[in-house]
Amino acid sequence: MEQSNETSTPGTALVLVAASATPPSVPALAGSDFDLSDKDRAFEQVRAANKAALLQALSSIGATSATVTYSGSGDSGQVDEIWISPDSALYAAKGVKVVYLTVQYTYDREGETFNFTRRILGIDRKELSLRQALEDFAWDYIGLYHAGWENNDGGDGEMTIDVTTQVATLGHNDYYTESNHSSHEC
Repeated sequence: MEQSNETSTPGTALVLVAASATPPSVPALAGSDFDLSDKDRAFEQVRAANKAALLQALSSIGATSATVTYSGSGDSGQVDEIWISPDSALYAAKGVKVVYLTVQYTYDREGETFNFTRRILGIDRKELSLRQALEDFAWDYIGLYHAGWENNDGGDGEMTIDVTTQVATLGHNDYYTESNHSSHEC
């Protein structure tokens, strides 16, 4: 891991990886090392690498956990809060950068039908603030398990990353309107 040449304020951790360096949290996984022939496997590998990078960044500032809460309805949703515990780690998180991976893809139309398949184009690496990386990580899993959750009555939930156990947990609530109809002949 290379440190930035920038000066930091006291108590601010900088975990910056040079653009040409392989992030230590993604050992031996250069772009060509991902299985791009299997789209599901490529996404799994990227999610695992991002989780490792977040755990490393959180651990480097002494965090024991991070929680991202979200809510929405009426076709829009947003992150409400991001908490990092303990408080001392929350303050240190301000200057932390994380190399975050994303799968670049496009949709191909198959024949005369409207069946679309995802075609993987490659893996993109971006340097994000720890806050943005936590938010993107939560969105990745919310979209995986609860795509469209923000539509209609919407929902809410939270993603918690436990640094000690190295487990990320997504808790989600779907909102819905219930109706009870009765008919009476009068």
